[in-house]
Amino acid sequence: MYANNEVKETNSNNSIIVATNGCTRDVLHDPVGLPQIHNEGNQNVSTTVKFKQLFMKIMRSESLRKIFAPATIAAIVGFLIGIATPIRKTFIGNSAPLHVIYSAAELIGNAGIPSITLIVGANLLKGLSGSGVRPSVIIGILIIRNILLPVSGIGVIKAAKHLSLVDEDSFYLFTLLIQYAIPPAMNIGTISQMLGSGESEFSMIMLWNYILAIFTLTFWIAFYVWLVI
Repeated sequence: MYANNEVKETNSNNSIIVATNGCTRDVLHDPVGLPQIHNEGNQNVSTTVKFKQLFMKIMRSESLRKIFAPATIAAIVGFLIGIATPIRKTFIGNSAPLHVIYSAAELIGNAGIPSITLIVGANLLKGLSGSGVRPSVIIGILIIRNILLPVSGIGVIKAAKHLSLVDEDSFYLFTLLIQYAIPPAMNIGTISQMLGSGESEFSMIMLWNYILAIFTLTFWIAFYVWLVI
């Protein structure tokens, strides 16, 4: 009954299985017990590989994707093409070799304005549903954005003109001043949507900003025209 039973004896050097009949046979050590031998060359990763791994990790990060949205990348590429004369001549012009690419990009870009209009309408529609923003907060934001900021813009442009940092051209000064009075850009809404927070609050504030801008923007345009002429 016990003829086939085996007892395993171990010591520091060998593992031996002793059978009941007195016979013994060696058993190899478990691989876990063996000292692990590694090639030092595999442990020392080259600096190039490390930099490559770090670069790929950065490129795949979620924060970088949010910062470099398609619109941001397009603006950077357009800026680089615009300031580099050889590249600009390659794309822009009827006789440019890559004029077809520029024409396709221009066609897609013309659809951007209607698309932005739809985005504005969707964000304003969200504002109609209401949010947890207190009325005092909304009123404070509206006063700062539509009254105090345009007034401060007059001081900034006047100071820049006094220091000869801007030209005396009336239309140029009017363009600089009007930037302080226009409603907030939709890029803020895009950022809040990418971050996934504050969408309803932003929509509510944008709704009241655009409603109030009907009156304030008309006033500031007339006032700025009178100021620069």
